[in-house]
Amino acid sequence: GGLNLLKNGRFSTFDIDNSGLVGNVVLEAFHDTDNELWLGTYASGLSRYANNTFTNYNIENGLTNNSIWVIIQEPNTQNIWLGTNGGGIIFYSPKLGSSKSLTQADGLPSDVIQGILYENESGATDRTQWSI
Repeated sequence: GGLNLLKNGRFSTFDIDNSGLVGNVVLEAFHDTDNELWLGTYASGLSRYANNTFTNYNIENGLTNNSIWVIIQEPNTQNIWLGTNGGGIIFYSPKLGSSKSLTQADGLPSDVIQGILYENESGATDRTQWSI
């Protein structure tokens, strides 16, 4: 379990026992524009890998659900969007260091989000429409 990283022809393994990764069942990996790696796990939360260190997020510190199925980044703002298994969508602003969740109570058709698709009309990123 965990994450196997191939760098310079060698594998490194990151897991909960040797690295600080939040969980060993990684469902989603996303590399953002700041060269940070975001890892969504099954039932353990989210890990962000930056500067050779894991920062972990879970229900205890603000997530609405610990199973993160999808991670994407908004092109214009660099905001991170997370799809969860029962906690709706979590929107994280790295600039502000804050997050907000969207659930069925806010109008989502379901709190189980297995995909978030970024779309635009002409290939440009200035006019956006989000599909769930």
